[in-house]
Amino acid sequence: MYRTYLLTILSFFLIQMQQAQSFYGRYKTNDDQKKMVMHLIKTNTRLNAVLYQFDEDGISRFDLAGQMDDESSFSLRTYDESSQFTGEFGDKQISLRSSCDTPHMFNFSEALPYAGMALGYYHDKATQRLTSGDPFSPKATIETSLLWPLNADDKNIMPSLMNLYGIRVPESTPADSIILVEQKRFFEQYIRMNSDLAGQSASLNWERSQQVQVLLNDNGMLCLEMASYAFTGGAHGMANMRYLVYNLKEDKPVALSDLFAQPAIEKLSQILTGKVRDRYAIPTNQALTESGLFTDTIKAHDNFYLNPLGIGFYYNNYDIAPYAMGHTNIFLSFDEIKELIIPSSAVNLFFEEINNKVMH
Repeated sequence: MYRTYLLTILSFFLIQMQQAQSFYGRYKTNDDQKKMVMHLIKTNTRLNAVLYQFDEDGISRFDLAGQMDDESSFSLRTYDESSQFTGEFGDKQISLRSSCDTPHMFNFSEALPYAGMALGYYHDKATQRLTSGDPFSPKATIETSLLWPLNADDKNIMPSLMNLYGIRVPESTPADSIILVEQKRFFEQYIRMNSDLAGQSASLNWERSQQVQVLLNDNGMLCLEMASYAFTGGAHGMANMRYLVYNLKEDKPVALSDLFAQPAIEKLSQILTGKVRDRYAIPTNQALTESGLFTDTIKAHDNFYLNPLGIGFYYNNYDIAPYAMGHTNIFLSFDEIKELIIPSSAVNLFFEEINNKVMH
């Protein structure tokens, strides 16, 4: 009991120390000619960011990953490495230089917009051996990341966040304590399920990870992405993507019915079905189920995301197709669906502002 207490206290202080090295920040350029907004998450020395660029050619999105090179300088790149950047952290500022034949320098300032949400980023990674004290024993590893409101008045979003993360704790529980609770539950389940098993089989090495990213915290809309992976034995692990779209002005989650009336949802299904046909090269005279999918009509559902370019619908393994076909991510630009969106909806107003290059 005393050892468990000490380990809990130690884990708490380790999380507090890591918090100083990990954070979420929304940054914006002050250049009217080339407006850019970046949502950046720093996890110790690891960096992930979503960058939007607004110019006369339209809106571009860049998904970036990188690392700290020292205490203040860093490098970022797109996942296909077509664009690379070097940068420097300052006092609530970032300088970003593109690495190309004619490099450009961009200066960002930390800026939370009107009707934006101040978010704290919490992260920890822990490991426990199946047999304590045996360095060769199988182990369980859990990595947890949470975005949590810093303002105590932002309590209405708590149920939506807990649903996104798949956690069940009292709403008053601090985010760093939630991480400890999740670790304890995971390790207890690991010991309970495997304590009677012996050997060094890789199937006894459990893993669970959860990474979060901000896709939007702009113009009264918040969109969070949660990527999770779990392996608890068997043939393979399970990866999952889940999303939360939240109306910050009205302080409530955005559901599919807030965007589309019923006739429009039926039309939307036709568009999604056509997109899936294109993705898997399925002829129009062939049913989707004849090509291995579970359904002949792809219906819109509530696992959708929002960004300045449009709306995406994400179908995880087994949602519409078997595991071997992978996940299905269908993105629809605003131009493709603007006639279907309810004109008075908050999302339609969001797109109108964005397309008029009004960025708060």
